[in-house]
Amino acid sequence: MFPFSPIPRKGLVLHINGPYRWIRHPMYLAVLLFFIPIALHQATWLKRLLLLMLIADIIVKIIIEEKLLIMAIDGYNDYIKKTWRLIPFLF
Repeated sequence: MFPFSPIPRKGLVLHINGPYRWIRHPMYLAVLLFFIPIALHQATWLKRLLLLMLIADIIVKIIIEEKLLIMAIDGYNDYIKKTWRLIPFLF
């Protein structure tokens, strides 16, 4: 089941290999990279609106998730200082 709220599980381990070396949320980036071309191909106002809603949802989830991860994982603050949230050099 996919949770609506990003609640960290007990025993969570911080992974810093692979794409996690550069960005903290590669799954959210993959979702955006999949849906942005779909929304912009023969773009209608509805597709653009849904894309904006998806982007807003992901940003809110990232902010909430990171606050929870700071409390759940020792060293997450240090990890934040070394990586980007979603898009390197931008966000």
